[in-house]
Amino acid sequence: MLHEIIHLNKIYNLENDPWIEIFVPYNDDGVLRKTSKAIVIVPGGAYSFVSIREGDPVALSYMSEGFITIVLNYTVKTPFPTPMKELACAIDYLRNNNEKYYIDKDKISIVGFSAGGHLVSSYGYLYKHPEFLKNTNLEPNNIKPNCIVSSYPVITMGEYTHEESKANITGGKPELEQLLSVESNIDNTYPPTFVWTTAEDNCVPYINSVLFVEALKENNIIHDFFLYPYLDHGLSIINPLLYPLDVLKDKRMQEVSKWFIKSVEFIRKVLD
Repeated sequence: MLHEIIHLNKIYNLENDPWIEIFVPYNDDGVLRKTSKAIVIVPGGAYSFVSIREGDPVALSYMSEGFITIVLNYTVKTPFPTPMKELACAIDYLRNNNEKYYIDKDKISIVGFSAGGHLVSSYGYLYKHPEFLKNTNLEPNNIKPNCIVSSYPVITMGEYTHEESKANITGGKPELEQLLSVESNIDNTYPPTFVWTTAEDNCVPYINSVLFVEALKENNIIHDFFLYPYLDHGLSIINPLLYPLDVLKDKRMQEVSKWFIKSVEFIRKVLD
């Protein structure tokens, strides 16, 4: 396995020190490896911290399904456009170095959790937004995501928002609320999207995901949506990398854990 950490500020003009962790499985028999789909994982943390439990465990799980996986450790407590710009640089770096990492550059997905779900979901339209592009100096086609997976995401900056995430990503600027309310910015060019959450989420109200999915439907975007009736926020990947075996025997955990393989199937369906 190839495992590398790349500090993006060594390559791009960035004020902070975001970095990506790259996992590439090799064939043990020495047969030349074919290119694979890649997944950039964006953990949550209310834009206040980067959640470890939504990073490497998720990357290793997707890697076991044959994906090249990348974890983005983005700058927190810094408002728009900083985290989105760092995601753009990460995708640009992967496309520019796709041969080194055996990545099919036309099959790069972004997977986000909670505030990271907001980051990837808003990025689905921001990557080509004129004002955002002024901050990146990057070509839209080189930073485009091909698919999005949004897990118990913060979506709106309106009535049902997560206030800490909103405060951090807007920096308290009301003029950013419209631009960063995902449900208000979807058009018919938005990437195929997989969304899941739980009805018992007491941190980010599930209505965020409902608003998101309604906008996807209105614009005829290919999507899947799973609203599980139980369990709280921040579940991440539900397997032995994060949970004791006795906890995984809970039928509710077993049911919600299916989000992962369903997301794998969705990515394969839309990108194969």
